[in-house]
Amino acid sequence: MDIKEKNLEFFIKFEYKFSKIYNQIKDFLEENLSYYKLGYQFTEAFLNGKWDGKVRLYKEHKDKFIVEIGFLKDVLRFFSENGIHYKILDDTLRKGDDIEKDLFWQGKELRWYQKEAVEKLLGNRIGIISLPTGSGKMLVASYLIYKLKRKCIFVVRNLESVSQTYNELIESVGNLKIGIWLSFQKNIKDADIVLTTFNSLSKSLKDKNDLYFFADRCDAIIVDEAHHISDNIYKRIIKAFDFYYVYGMTGTAFRNDKSDLEIKGLFGDVAYRINVKDLQEGDILAKSKIYFLKVSNFVLDKEEFLKDFPEFSSLAFRNINYVDTQNVYKLGIVYNKVRTQIIKYLIDRFKDKKTLILVKYIYHGEYLSRILKIPFVSGKSSKKMRTESLEKFRNDSSFNIMIASTIYDESINIPELEVLINATGHSSSVSQIQRHGRVIRKYNENKEAIFIDFFDGFDSRMKSHSLKRIKSFKKENLESIITNSKSFIFELAGNLE
Repeated sequence: MDIKEKNLEFFIKFEYKFSKIYNQIKDFLEENLSYYKLGYQFTEAFLNGKWDGKVRLYKEHKDKFIVEIGFLKDVLRFFSENGIHYKILDDTLRKGDDIEKDLFWQGKELRWYQKEAVEKLLGNRIGIISLPTGSGKMLVASYLIYKLKRKCIFVVRNLESVSQTYNELIESVGNLKIGIWLSFQKNIKDADIVLTTFNSLSKSLKDKNDLYFFADRCDAIIVDEAHHISDNIYKRIIKAFDFYYVYGMTGTAFRNDKSDLEIKGLFGDVAYRINVKDLQEGDILAKSKIYFLKVSNFVLDKEEFLKDFPEFSSLAFRNINYVDTQNVYKLGIVYNKVRTQIIKYLIDRFKDKKTLILVKYIYHGEYLSRILKIPFVSGKSSKKMRTESLEKFRNDSSFNIMIASTIYDESINIPELEVLINATGHSSSVSQIQRHGRVIRKYNENKEAIFIDFFDGFDSRMKSHSLKRIKSFKKENLESIITNSKSFIFELAGNLE
């Protein structure tokens, strides 16, 4: 039996199909390299009997299995444990070029864990590292590019992170020519690396533009916030270019469901990880206090709700337990007067501190902005407005409180931030750790960050979301304080005087 290793896949090829070993391997792949898609039971394909609800990260084709490269070590381990003999054939291909000039390091000296992370990545041609927000991921990425010395694509999440990544690279790696390709900025002539987004890469596959031809001649891709790779469209883009080196960086390499197999299929096991608690104890990240304020009641802001959603005029509002799951979020999280009043108390108390309120949906941010008279920034905001708001928030002492959508979940550097109010009511472990990471960047030696969330006890579904957010902190060895909201606000008032 042969194993042929390609760039992003490997083939297990048999001389005879349906042998005992063939079936043994198929059972292993099915058990370990497949998972049920979240919500599969509600899909049309499942209900019509056309799909069993499983996502499989391997394919069966004639006399071979085609498997994602990140699972190679697992398969070889299975073969070894079961006495299965095999021969490995290396059919990988490097198609790109070295950076043919002398680069020099002029950036900050790396901390011990940053050096270890780069060494772990360079020891393999695929890999992912998990470093908390505020630990210097962009410095690590810059050093990786400096050491790799290969032309590459660097994928970032949003407009703000393009600017921050560009500045880090310019300050850290001397003689490096950095190109940028976005919808409004295309400058990659003679570039050594190109900063772009998955949206731009996806469009390049269709248009066959200059970005496509640059990426097609690259060996390497580096992906920031790589936990999003579980979205299959991102994986398809990377596979389309058949990169040789595939490196990812994230603050959270785990997810709530087994879709983290998608991440492993591309990057393999986490090559290096350090958690928030270790860096806080090492005085690298700011200490934080995490509070969950109990919200036991539901009082609908009916007038504002119907203003935004007039089609629900006939909805019975008295008992939220009878509201369907799709709409319980709108009523209980967004238009719940109790929640909004707590946020109002909090912003009054924190008016002298840099405070960010995060929301999941744009209509929530617009509602809070309207009620509380606070600026709101989202993906719908213009590039100019987003840039100016962020700069003003960071530097203007009279502009201390802002509302933002999930565009500020990741890849935004605001070390001045002192208080974060998580108003989202979501259930994602990944997002919870990312949001906490926004507020724990070091700004000064005395900084102590405050992270405030809600324990939504008025509905069993929203309570379940709250418990998942609390559990995500426990996984990181971070302690949460669950407290009555009124008691907390009174206690806070005394502490801040």
